[in-house]
Amino acid sequence: MSKQGDKSGGAEQGHERARDVSAEVFTAFLHALDCEKVEAAVVQRLRQALIEKKTFSERALKAAVFGEGPAHD
Repeated sequence: MSKQGDKSGGAEQGHERARDVSAEVFTAFLHALDCEKVEAAVVQRLRQALIEKKTFSERALKAAVFGEGPAHD
């Protein structure tokens, strides 16, 4: 295997580990929200946006926090 192939594989593994760390951080964050008695629907929408859909835009996060409907400024 060439050195270039090795670098590519290493970068791919590093990217996978970064995603795992992100999921762990988001899971811990969502657990903390549960502990603080944040509304279950809000936590579920955030879980769907952050972990399932991996959507991090401001619009997506506002929709998760405030629910579907008009954008809140």
